[in-house]
Amino acid sequence: GLTNQLLTGAYSLGAWIRTASCPQSREWLTFYKGFQPSSLKRDDLFSGCYGYGSDNRFFFDASGSSCLEYASNLVAGVWCHMVGVYDGTNAHLYVNGQLQASAPHTPAAAGTPGSFWIGANESDYPGYQFHGDIADVRFYTSALTADQVAGLVEFAADSDGDGMSNQAEQAAGTDPRDPDSDGDGASDGLDPFPLDASAWLDTDGDGMPDELHGVSATGLAEDDDDDNDGMPDVWELANGLNPKVSCGGFDDADGDGLDDSAEYAFGSNPQAVDSDGDGLNDYFEWLAELDPNVQDAVDTDRDGMPDVWELFYGTDYQSGLSDSLVGWWQFREGNG
Repeated sequence: GLTNQLLTGAYSLGAWIRTASCPQSREWLTFYKGFQPSSLKRDDLFSGCYGYGSDNRFFFDASGSSCLEYASNLVAGVWCHMVGVYDGTNAHLYVNGQLQASAPHTPAAAGTPGSFWIGANESDYPGYQFHGDIADVRFYTSALTADQVAGLVEFAADSDGDGMSNQAEQAAGTDPRDPDSDGDGASDGLDPFPLDASAWLDTDGDGMPDELHGVSATGLAEDDDDDNDGMPDVWELANGLNPKVSCGGFDDADGDGLDDSAEYAFGSNPQAVDSDGDGLNDYFEWLAELDPNVQDAVDTDRDGMPDVWELFYGTDYQSGLSDSLVGWWQFREGNG
């Protein structure tokens, strides 16, 4: 039979619950220790799963340092599944296959063997009886994993192991018994287009596939900017950037001060500091509103600083050596 010894180590406790009405408190499953315990005195419990209050909270009380709760949208007449798990270190509360609360847990001191009640408590205190149906009550002398808990709830289970619950498969229109419903080699849980064999990758999550492999059966159109960074894939590939990584994996591939997306908009080469080779870097040409692909670096005074640069920064573009000088002197050693 069940004794307090079973509850000193890891265990799991769960059931399906359907309320017919919502009184103030509802006892679902309770393990008691001692004799004639009060209904909600935690020291008298080995473990309890119950609901309480007008906000329809779920409780898992493993008796000791923690009492987990979860405020749900529990509705009379609707089945819900609840599991409480103690793994030897932590207590966990699952509702409808989903983890809703966890906390470190230290069990209370053991007492004398008590009894296991379903739908009421040992004291049968008025107002604490459950009103409704309880089904598939299960007790395990081990801690169920999250996957095992989900497996107890059909809609939360993943029958084909593709990463999608049966409920999600129903919503998506995929086959809950086939991990790759469209047969394109990508499992349904990882395929953003699980019903179209021509597409299985959407890097930026915009609903448009990176590539189409054949004709789309669902009318998909190929994305021309897979990473959604404003630079078309064709341009990124032609300029040595990665179309699957925003900004091609760089902010400024050539280090000229003009980031890659600005180079695309400007029409310059993101891999060259000076796209047209005229001595003016692309960043300056962008500042001066010049054409980065036309050599326009005239140097009137031959001082190594292009006229447009000197004009932009306010220096004299005619101050150096130029053909306008009338004459000059040459000195050669020994010639006087």
